[in-house]
Amino acid sequence: MLNSIKISLCALVLTVSLAGFPMESLRTAWADCPVGDLNGDCKVNLEDLRVFAEQWLDTDSSGEGLVAHWKLDGNADDPVGGNHGTVYGNPVWTAGKVDGALDLD
Repeated sequence: MLNSIKISLCALVLTVSLAGFPMESLRTAWADCPVGDLNGDCKVNLEDLRVFAEQWLDTDSSGEGLVAHWKLDGNADDPVGGNHGTVYGNPVWTAGKVDGALDLD
């Protein structure tokens, strides 16, 4: 379970990085709150984990409200919102549990 959460968080950070989203802006959104605060209460707790899990496990395939989605199926293209990523370094494209994946080591 812990490994799954670590992999999920790494994928989230990779997704944000591939989009060219400035990581520092996450800190300035709620200047006095920790980065892991997902519900705006300035605490990182189980409620934030619940929000993360709901968003991560959302099975609604309509894509309503979805801003970007990177399948990692051999490229960093975003078929949903046109927010294509750029891959740096020499990652290896590989098969994932769902769609593709990147092996970063």
